[in-house]
Amino acid sequence: MNVKDKIKNLPESPGVYLMYDDNGKVIYVGKAKNIKNRVGTYFKTTYDSMVKLKALAAKIYDVDYIITSSEKEALILESNLIKKHKPKYNVTFKDDKAQPYLRLNQKHKYPDLSIVRKVKNDGALYFGPFYSSQAVRSTLKTISKIFPLRKCKENSFRHRQRPCLNFQIGNCLGPCCNKVKEEEYQNIVKDVKLFLEGKDKELLKRLKDKMEEEANMLNFEMAGKIRDRISDISITLEKQKVVSTKFFNQDVVGLYRKDSFLGIMIFFIRAGRIIGSKRFSWHKAIWGDMEVISSFLKQFYSGGEFIPQEIILPVFLEDSDVIQQWLSEKKGRKLIITFPRRGRKKKLLEMAQNNLIVNFNDFDREEDEEDTLGDLKSRLRLLRTPYKIACCDISNLFGECAVGGVVYFERGRPQKSLYRKFKIKIKKGIDDYGMMYEVLIRQFKQYIRSNNFPDLMIIDGGKGQLNVAIKVLKELGVNKTSVVGLAKGGNKSFKTKWDEKIFLPHIKNPLILPKDSLSLLMLQKIRDEAHRFAINYYRKLKLNKSKESILDGIPRIGPVKKKTLLAYFGSIQNIKNASLEELQKVPGISPQIARDILDILKYNKN
Repeated sequence: MNVKDKIKNLPESPGVYLMYDDNGKVIYVGKAKNIKNRVGTYFKTTYDSMVKLKALAAKIYDVDYIITSSEKEALILESNLIKKHKPKYNVTFKDDKAQPYLRLNQKHKYPDLSIVRKVKNDGALYFGPFYSSQAVRSTLKTISKIFPLRKCKENSFRHRQRPCLNFQIGNCLGPCCNKVKEEEYQNIVKDVKLFLEGKDKELLKRLKDKMEEEANMLNFEMAGKIRDRISDISITLEKQKVVSTKFFNQDVVGLYRKDSFLGIMIFFIRAGRIIGSKRFSWHKAIWGDMEVISSFLKQFYSGGEFIPQEIILPVFLEDSDVIQQWLSEKKGRKLIITFPRRGRKKKLLEMAQNNLIVNFNDFDREEDEEDTLGDLKSRLRLLRTPYKIACCDISNLFGECAVGGVVYFERGRPQKSLYRKFKIKIKKGIDDYGMMYEVLIRQFKQYIRSNNFPDLMIIDGGKGQLNVAIKVLKELGVNKTSVVGLAKGGNKSFKTKWDEKIFLPHIKNPLILPKDSLSLLMLQKIRDEAHRFAINYYRKLKLNKSKESILDGIPRIGPVKKKTLLAYFGSIQNIKNASLEELQKVPGISPQIARDILDILKYNKN
């Protein structure tokens, strides 16, 4: 029975339909109130996306269906089947990274604030989600500046005997050494909660009342600290764009289409303020606006971690009622989906769209990067497109202060939070292969623990270094990462003297790409970044070693006093040139220690 004949026998019931190609692979999953009518539209000219219709209809070899008792049940089943089969012609949103949250461990006597990516039922308070690592780090940095919560981890907190540097500079109240009463610390915690919950008026009123109370009790130092805190909070709030006087949570979904490009930007509005945004884009979009927005809602909010009170959309959806009902049940209270045509909400949609237009050049660059990564896959004979690329470089001088650096790029862009540096432990003199082996073993063990393997690892070196990498992957049983070596050439011909040689596993002759090849330029950019990262770490260790070699031989000069001396005088040379009286002015430097410094350093004036 051919497909068109099979459609005539489809049920007129709600459910999910699956379309297969001639290899038996699911290429599209959809839901419908009436399966027969919906599937029939794929072979007519009235469907909302003619491009997708032509591309899909030519590939359909068979159709299957699953009847459900309601359209809402069909929606849930459709979402699960898309996750399972990942069909080629469905809209998919590549966002597999868990969103970060701020966690306040309120069960602790002295709670701290930390960044986590998993919400647990452990009695802690979780604030978020934040839709970028930068946003959550920026928020934590702001809170750390304004509110003196403890910064040390639990293990350090339990075993600390003296207050840390944060206490000395006023960024912590020193709960680790009982420098603050529990009641005073808990008051700070309450302020942090109000700040994160967006209760700005309540927080500022609470602080102003506290400031007046301290002033009336003549505690002017404490009143001054609270005044500064009020000022910092006010400055922070001024930077946030206020878009509503109604203090509830909204998500605004903007859409922009140009030729085959399609972009979506979502603004997150919490308590009337825009706290962040996230965008998705496709360079060869084959879907209509309605299908894209509908798929976005079903995929983006499927986890149910945070669903706002209102979602503002740019286009009307036929299935908006069932999506609204489904999300309301996930949220546990009513959610509203709106399609404004005028007024304030319409302006919010236009603002999202304008941001997409302004960033259109970024999308063009992303398309170039996508093409370059595809070209790399082909030229380097890789099994998968190298969206995630790491590069390892070793830096040392005659084996001294040997270090390794590994950088990490995703879709051609550096991910500095995933950079890693290694102080090499082997003591065998100059052993480039041994150093490379140690760094790669340590790095790939980290990848195994995090299960975040790069698609491609670039080794800065030739065939020997590449063989070391192949050995490491084999020993650890890693098959998710491909490796190549990248080395400067040395051919006799002047024209090709500095051609880059790319060494591929188990292939004798190196690959040489044209100098203007975008693929080569990307490999060079990543390799040069790895070299910069490793050599900067080498220089830092070398500098620290030169400082330590002079001060280490002085009795009663430990790490703290070294740091104090360098901070006071600015350099080793200035310490050498200092008088006895000047040295005694440094906090912690007694007359006897000052004499010891002069006695030892007077022979090191050069």
